[in-house]
Amino acid sequence: MTQAGTCRIVGKEYRRYVGSKMITKNTKQITLVFEGYDSGRLVEHIEEYGMVGVIDREKILDLLHRSGFIVLNEYGDYDFTRYQEGKELLLIEASKTTV
Repeated sequence: MTQAGTCRIVGKEYRRYVGSKMITKNTKQITLVFEGYDSGRLVEHIEEYGMVGVIDREKILDLLHRSGFIVLNEYGDYDFTRYQEGKELLLIEASKTTV
């Protein structure tokens, strides 16, 4: 599991963790963990599991374009660092174009 961000809301600290495991060439199992801390004490723990399809950057950019979206930003992590070619994680911020 890798820490994927923290934030503070009304005196509580929230932490998010993410992990993954390849199942097949195009399928990955994702694990998300959310924890809430109050005065340094763990008070919430939520785990979520899911399966995702793996697709390359060119294919996703083509699908977004053909679906009427404009790519605004590409990030390489949950801290909004710019995406670098060859990195495993790609987060895309896109907006639907108006006709």
